[in-house]
Amino acid sequence: MGGGIWSMHFIGMLALSMPTPVEYYLDITIYSLLIPILISALALRFITDTKQRNHSLFLTTGILIGSGIASMHYTGMAAMHMAARVHMIHGWCCYRF
Repeated sequence: MGGGIWSMHFIGMLALSMPTPVEYYLDITIYSLLIPILISALALRFITDTKQRNHSLFLTTGILIGSGIASMHYTGMAAMHMAARVHMIHGWCCYRF
């Protein structure tokens, strides 16, 4: 599952057309692949090992998966190497909704 999450995201990033050449640091890119694989394995283990499945378990694993996806996304952004400067205003990512 984690590999599928990562591959959809990375293919989308490769499809993005930028006015400057973009390269990816291999070590950080591999790290961004490991994050969703490990997080989804952990979440699936929680779901399958628990005898009683309730709303709090689903909420917890959903938050875990969501955190893994966000971590993968920002790690993937950090793997980008290009001539342009990427500037993020911290805190605004949650405000945009």
